[in-house]
Amino acid sequence: MSQLILRRTNAATLSTDEALAVVGAAPRGRVIHRSGDNVLVDIAAADVESLRQQLQGWIVSPQTERIAVPDTRRNIG
Repeated sequence: MSQLILRRTNAATLSTDEALAVVGAAPRGRVIHRSGDNVLVDIAAADVESLRQQLQGWIVSPQTERIAVPDTRRNIG
């Protein structure tokens, strides 16, 4: 299974709800989280290319590890 981030662009041919239906129609696809036009999904690795073709105008990118960002705030003490 692969976790993917889906982001809708202005050129997208499908709405967010339609994209969720495409993910749900995949045999092992499920939505993990949705925030506006950004969606985190879990889908079989074999279905990733098919999903990219169906979601024209959407950015489909793999979820990667978070990058630790140092705390640059001043400490007064």
